[in-house]
Amino acid sequence: MADQPFSDMPPLPANPFSAPTAAPGGSTKTSRLAVASLVLGILACPFSILAGIPGLVCGIMGLNRISRSAQAAASPRLTGQGLAIAGTILSGLSMLILPVMIGLMLPAVQAAREAARRVGCSHNLRTMALGMLAHESAQQILPAAITDADGKPLLSWRVAILPYIEEKGLYEQFHLDEPWDSEHNRTLIAKMPAFYNCPSAQHDDGRTRYLLLDGPGACFEKPRQQTRGRISGVKFGDLRQAPDQTILIVEAPTDRAVEWTKPEDLTVSPDEAARLQDGERGGHSRGIRHAAYADGHVEMIHGF
Repeated sequence: MADQPFSDMPPLPANPFSAPTAAPGGSTKTSRLAVASLVLGILACPFSILAGIPGLVCGIMGLNRISRSAQAAASPRLTGQGLAIAGTILSGLSMLILPVMIGLMLPAVQAAREAARRVGCSHNLRTMALGMLAHESAQQILPAAITDADGKPLLSWRVAILPYIEEKGLYEQFHLDEPWDSEHNRTLIAKMPAFYNCPSAQHDDGRTRYLLLDGPGACFEKPRQQTRGRISGVKFGDLRQAPDQTILIVEAPTDRAVEWTKPEDLTVSPDEAARLQDGERGGHSRGIRHAAYADGHVEMIHGF
């Protein structure tokens, strides 16, 4: 067979592995919203809602535009569906993870706050107990109230211990021969020291939940009258039990809060006093949470 010239040879078949040439008018373009959705979805991992919501919006809008572009004959056709889907998923997950993390952390945060309140309450009670002990050391009596010459209570023990807890200046502002609600003494209720305010349920009206435990069988069952200084109370020798088993001050329920200068405390029945003093605290129904003892230590009363 005679050789044919190259110009007369038939054309070679098309390579099936080569990429097809785009038809005229079929050019493509990556959707900017799809790219923005992916970027915001990645940023949503550390920034959560700040980037998650915009990323979710961009992803949905990008998918809609890509879908409309595929159905239209206009050019260029938008691509980037995978980017938009990935950005939408990342943004959505980040917005779901945040509430889950908050839900997991909230109990721990609440527990930490409650622990801090318990520590603050214990510190307050210890300060008051040490003030009472300092008063006993100086005056040979644990103060129960400031009274008039006839023994009528005028002001609370919380006023009587002020000089022993670094509040002598406030103590000197009181008229000790007038009741707590006299015209002058009422003006001092608003000056309640911070440690009389329980961290678990603070009062802004000058009321406190820290009360003495009195009544038959309690520490202040039989208050005595001290002529000098007009302070009623009991002596250490009057205690029926050891100081580390004798409750002085308690954190009373919220509904028992009183003005801090008012000579009013928590009266318990003989059975309740016996259970508390003997350490049988489980199931106690008075709502008492903490108690300060005559040796200065503070305990949490269980069964609250």
